[in-house]
This record gives sequence, C-alpha cells and structure tokens, in this order.
Amino acid sequence: MREKCRRIYTAEQMNRIIWQSDNYIRVDVHGMSKNKALHFIQGILLLNDSDNFVIEVVHGYHGGTAIKDALTTEFHTRRKCKLQRTHRNPGITKLIVGELKAA
Repeated sequence: MREKCRRIYTAEQMNRIIWQSDNYIRVDVHGMSKNKALHFIQGILLLNDSDNFVIEVVHGYHGGTAIKDALTTEFHTRRKCKLQRTHRNPGITKLIVGELKAA
C-alpha cells in the first residue's frame, strides 16, 4: 500500500500518513478542509489491500467538529466502518475496518 500511495500522493500528503504497522495507519488532516480531508481518507481506504485495518484520523477539535462529524456520516454510516473515539483526546477518531481491534 505504501508504494501505491507514493505514486498518487505528493510528498506533503505522504508526510501526513504514518504507518504504525501494516494494518494500522495514522493520518493527520489538521488544516485541511472537510472535503479535502474526506477525499484524502477515502483514497487511503480504497488503496488499502487488507480487509482488516485501522486508520487513526487526527483531526483536531479546537477549530470545530466538521471533520469529526463527517467521519460519522461518511464512513461509519455509509461505509460500515466502526468508529472509536477516546475521551483522552477528542481530536482523534479511529476508523476500524473489519475485525481488528484498535490499540
């Protein structure tokens, strides 16, 4: 998947993606508009070869909740991803695809 991303995304976009493992990806969408962030995340979902993986989305919360709210609408409701949010950091949402448990 990393190689696929390198072919599609710019260096700046690649700097927003951190692979924790083959099945766990952290994506920082701070400073992106809601639409750009959703498009970016959707692209990563489509490029992933695994049926079971976690995307940890760092969206922040001081600037509003538009991205966080859109994750619920676009990915949880329509794509059947499970969402996991933590009370320790309301600026992070995990999208869980398949049966993996988020760390």
